[in-house]
Parts: sequence; structure tokens; C-alpha cells
Amino acid sequence: LFRKCILLHAKVPPAARRSLTWTRQATAERYADHLKHGRSGAEVREFFDWLKEWKTVLSPSQSNTTQTSHWESDDDEDQGESYAERLGTVYFVSGAVGCGKTSLVTVLAHHHGFNVLEVSTAQLRSGAVLNRMLQEATQSQSVQLRGGLGSAKSRRRRSSKQTGMKPNLVLLDEVDLAFASDVGFYSTIRALVASARCPIVFTCNSVPAELRSLTWAHHLQLGTLQREKVVAWVQAVAMT
Repeated sequence: LFRKCILLHAKVPPAARRSLTWTRQATAERYADHLKHGRSGAEVREFFDWLKEWKTVLSPSQSNTTQTSHWESDDDEDQGESYAERLGTVYFVSGAVGCGKTSLVTVLAHHHGFNVLEVSTAQLRSGAVLNRMLQEATQSQSVQLRGGLGSAKSRRRRSSKQTGMKPNLVLLDEVDLAFASDVGFYSTIRALVASARCPIVFTCNSVPAELRSLTWAHHLQLGTLQREKVVAWVQAVAMT
């Protein structure tokens, strides 16, 4: 454990060590690490496989398959919707505060090569804001990491197998927490889910009543971390 902490510390650039908190520097970066600390390996594996299937649909050339992207143009919309229905567009990841929900989703999504578009409770999340932030993202499937030309519509039609493209994954944190300023939060979420062409993950302590009726939704319940392992990890981090 101490050796692992040293390796993690060595990976962090000197400049980042001055700007990042120690908790961020010591965040587990591997999928295998998230199967420990009392995790349900089988349930986490189901979530892992769900992301893998979505990656295959959105970026086939990056998933060792010869099939083409199922949403390259508006003509493929019906076929794309059948894949959304089969795979399910939404995954709820629930659990107690601090159990590692967001960290788990981020690590697994990056492992599969997704571009994670995270919306946290620190941001204004009214319906209008969510539409402005996510409407294009949930329809375009991918983002271009390097500069390129073309209209927004033409970019939506490009396959994410192109160089510099990553498929989108939308992550909304703590969806069971909505403030008075978040007018239209749940109704907008339901509308985005209904038309989404990319996976959407919600973290929460428990699934809110306003979203329990969502179709094509999966659920991963994370248990609490084992205290002894957390203490051992923190002690090892402190020694580095």
C-alpha cells in the first residue's frame, strides 16, 4: 500500500503538487482500485461493461470492431434509438456521502476513453442552464479535442472514430439535491434523457422520486468504505 502511494505521488507533476489538494493527488486512478474497500465487484463490473458497450456503439474503431458508428447521420436515428433502448441511456450510482461515487464514474469513464461532461451542485442547474450546457452534448455524441472547421451540424454528423474525437458521457452529481434556484431541473433532465444519444450518469445518495419513472435506467448502489482500509490508505498517503 505504501509503495502504491509513492508511485501515485511520483506521477503528480511538481507544479500540480503545489496546486492540488493531497486528497486529489491520492485519488485512485485504476479500475481495480475501485473494486476494493467493500465494493460489490459484480455490480461495478456491470457498470464497467455498460460503459464498454456504449463506447463500442459510439466509437467502434476504438473498440476493436469493424462496425460503423450507429449515429453518423440523422438517417440512423431509428437504429440509434434501438441501441439506446437496449443498453439504457441512464445509470444511477448511489451511495452515502464520500463513498467515492464521482471518483468511480470518472475513473471508469476515462478508462474507456469518454469525455466526461460533469455538472456539479456548485453550478447553477436551472432548466435553461442545463439545456444550454448539455443539449448539444447529448446529441453530438462526441467532442473534438483538437481544433477543426465545420458547422455544429456537420460536427454532429462526424463519426467519433475520427482523430481527436472522444465520445461524450454526461455526469450530473447529486441529482437528489436541487436548490430553489434550480427551476425546471428535473423536467429538463427527463427531456434530455428522452432524446439523448450518449450515456448519462447520475450520482445521488438515493434516487429522487422525480426521476424514478425514467425508462432504460440502471442502478448501482455503492456500500460504505471499510474503515480499516481507509485508515491504512490515509496513513500511507501521509507517509509520502
